[in-house]
Amino acid sequence: MLPTELVDSFHRRDVVLYVGAGLSLGAGLPGWADLVRPIAKSVGAHWPSNEADLTTIHLLSALQHFENQRGRNTLIQILRDRLDTAGKKPTLAHELSIGSLPVQTIFTTNYDDLVERTLEKFNRPFNVIVSETELAFWHEDRIQVVKLCGELSRPDTPP
Repeated sequence: MLPTELVDSFHRRDVVLYVGAGLSLGAGLPGWADLVRPIAKSVGAHWPSNEADLTTIHLLSALQHFENQRGRNTLIQILRDRLDTAGKKPTLAHELSIGSLPVQTIFTTNYDDLVERTLEKFNRPFNVIVSETELAFWHEDRIQVVKLCGELSRPDTPP
């Protein structure tokens, strides 16, 4: 049973959904550590011997180390290849959270397009916001998908 306050917040559309990489694991996409580990090893970036000690700093530093050695285009292409959703489907978790919850804003750190594909499947209109200039297109009649880490199809946005 959900807390009454949370149910009331959903009815008022006062809930923001945050989607991290864990949601796409069920679709066969790698989590952060599995995504970055081979990239880090390929350039000798520091990687803790005990993965329980792995932090966001390690992950981001490894990606930056790779980009410094091999270039941004190479990094983006590797990420695109590893996060390719061709032949992958949104999971039941995508459908239950993204497809059916009455939210107007979804923040995600995911580079994949499974959030957007789920919204399309449920015929829910949305805007993708990746850069500050796109905030001007925020519209209350559409779900706002804010991609906090950028989008791989747009190399000018961060990974």
